[in-house]
Amino acid sequence: MTEPMDLLGASPFGARSESGKAPKEKIERELQLIVEAQASGRAREVIERVAAASSWLSGAPVRRELRVALPRERGLAHMVLDEPSDARQALSLALEQAHGGPALRDELLGALAHLELMDGRPERAEQHLAERRRDRRATLLAAARLALYRGELGGCESTLQACEQAPGGAIGCAPPSTTLRALAALWAGRAEQARMLYDGVASRDNDFWEMVRLMMLRASWRHSGDARYLQLAASVAEELRFGDAQTRLPGVATAAAAQHAAVLLALGEFGLAADAADRALGSFGRLSLPEWPKIAVLHELAIVYRDIGADDRLDTVRALAAPLRDELWAQRVAALAGPRAVGALDRVDDAGPIRESEDGWLGVVALDLITSPGCAYTASLRAIVERTCATGGRWEAADGERRAATGIALSNVEAPGQVLALSAGERVTLWDGDEAALASLDRRTLLCLAAATSTVAAQRAATQKVTAQLELSDTARKHAEASLERSRRRGTADGHGGIFPSVVGRSRLLAEALDRLGSLVDVRLPVIIEGPAGSGRRHLAHALARKLAGANVHYPAIDISLVPPPEHARTIDRVWRAERGVLVVLNVDQLEPMAAAALDTLSRDLAAPRLILTVNSEQPGSVGEQLLERFGAGRVTVAGLDRRLEDVPLLIDAFAQALGRKPDVITTAARAVLARRAWPGHITELRTTIEHAIVRAGKGKVQPEHLDATAADARTDLAEACGLGYHDAVREFRRDLLRYSLGLTAGNRTRAAELLGLQRTYFMRLIRDLAAND
Repeated sequence: MTEPMDLLGASPFGARSESGKAPKEKIERELQLIVEAQASGRAREVIERVAAASSWLSGAPVRRELRVALPRERGLAHMVLDEPSDARQALSLALEQAHGGPALRDELLGALAHLELMDGRPERAEQHLAERRRDRRATLLAAARLALYRGELGGCESTLQACEQAPGGAIGCAPPSTTLRALAALWAGRAEQARMLYDGVASRDNDFWEMVRLMMLRASWRHSGDARYLQLAASVAEELRFGDAQTRLPGVATAAAAQHAAVLLALGEFGLAADAADRALGSFGRLSLPEWPKIAVLHELAIVYRDIGADDRLDTVRALAAPLRDELWAQRVAALAGPRAVGALDRVDDAGPIRESEDGWLGVVALDLITSPGCAYTASLRAIVERTCATGGRWEAADGERRAATGIALSNVEAPGQVLALSAGERVTLWDGDEAALASLDRRTLLCLAAATSTVAAQRAATQKVTAQLELSDTARKHAEASLERSRRRGTADGHGGIFPSVVGRSRLLAEALDRLGSLVDVRLPVIIEGPAGSGRRHLAHALARKLAGANVHYPAIDISLVPPPEHARTIDRVWRAERGVLVVLNVDQLEPMAAAALDTLSRDLAAPRLILTVNSEQPGSVGEQLLERFGAGRVTVAGLDRRLEDVPLLIDAFAQALGRKPDVITTAARAVLARRAWPGHITELRTTIEHAIVRAGKGKVQPEHLDATAADARTDLAEACGLGYHDAVREFRRDLLRYSLGLTAGNRTRAAELLGLQRTYFMRLIRDLAAND
């Protein structure tokens, strides 16, 4: 095996060491300087320092972590410098040095997977991830990035959830996990969730977050048609291109320049768009951001070059994109750029060279002009420049406005040229043209070409304007349809809950549930609300009951999970006969079959009270499925909190107010932690977390350390356990586990038993045996 010093070479930094120091101490001190240089973006200095420090490895035994850290830092520096081969070699060496250390190996496998994905080789990235021994943050983050790159949004989200709980840290080339979650929401069409994640935890000095912000602004413009979003997107792209970020990752400058060019094109700044596109094409390297890879960059450049008529550079871009064509990324570019992205990378049949004819060569160009895409003025000007053997040309209107430029004229050349006067004061200026070719030009045909070019350009401008108006009209139509639907239904009036003021949330899924619930207010049908445990089914049922019965009118509610099974039928019958207004029956999926049949029969009584039921959609059982089918006309589905994370900020405020505290008692840092969680226990878990956190915070504000009981109290609990002794400590832990499961399920013992994987009867026996009735 090649020794590290042979691979890494020598460096003048080696002379700075003190010969009297032990190799371990010298390497540790140098490694601190290497990490500082890496964080400051001084990649070349990192490589030189690593080369110096590696020469000390053979002086004495050095622990494995130091042997791994040196080539690892060198590999990351080569990635920053867009040198994938050297980076791959250094990281592979680090992987060899980490043999026998699973934590170190998995971190390096994650780095190699990131490298291969940035090099456009997802298959190699997948191979590296298959070699991991256990799930750590570095490899899970690389797997999530790979899933997002391939369009596997569900796999990306589940991997990111596991990543939040995994040990180990991320590497310098990896994005924050929340940026990937925001991009997954953006590509899935959940713009509000992406915006909430960005507003909660975004860091403005992070390139990945700035890319998320840029894409969100472009998506907002695409959806609303408001040009102000484009202006903001142009500012963000400019900051990404020219600003001083904390680290400058390979591919960021190219991706930012390409997006800047596309935004400038949409704003009508054709000259600036061409300049930004040329910069992006010139900086095209081996590595690119997987969040905006080479094929996406080339697609954006093709749009710009096609629309400004730069056919030579368009051909170059299409040749580069030919082996990379990917329909998924074509759709993502179209989601940000709009209809102009269609066909940008498609080749158009070449019309062949300009032909001589009896009518003159310009007549042939005029005929070809009608069917060719791109800017009409640029197409005609290029033909004139080619015919006259000029090095460049410029077409100007009577007021001096530039209509098209090609060749050296793109650089704003000021040297005098040959001017060809056209009608209406327009002119074409040519540089270094052949005098004989200039003399042979037929003025009459030249004027015909100018007229035809103006006509075609006007027609295309009118077509683009109509297309833009149609796009805006379609957006307005969608907004009008949504407004009409809200006015027809009563569930989402002004305010978050509309006619159900106790309901908190602003997500689309909650609005749809409230719309459905509002449409059933005046229809005398049984209403059955389904959703996962803890999603707010009970709260919606009571909100509807208060609307039907009146805010101050009492109505009965039966929780089937609290009624012994033999008493199900008798309890429902007794309450049914005594009530003539509204009856709420919770957790009907736990009904005995005979009681469910009796409930179905009683619901057919026209004089019976209005029936509101709730059922667990995760485990409805045969009884729940039968009732869902029977009362399907009044069925309302409420999504879990893990699918409507936009509601989390409002719910946090509501739970704080319910405890008598102001919303600002939850700090911004704590809200950021809450925004990153997936909430598998839904609203119940969020409410329990807020309640415990406020109690732990006392009279102060809730900080991130108040949100996790296990992290805050682990050492205290272990200290107390040692005082209790082994058997008593285990008994106390089992009691706490039972209490915690009941807290997550709001006291529902059946659901608590399911969470622990126990039968309900055994769960009840544990409560009795452990004296946990409290």
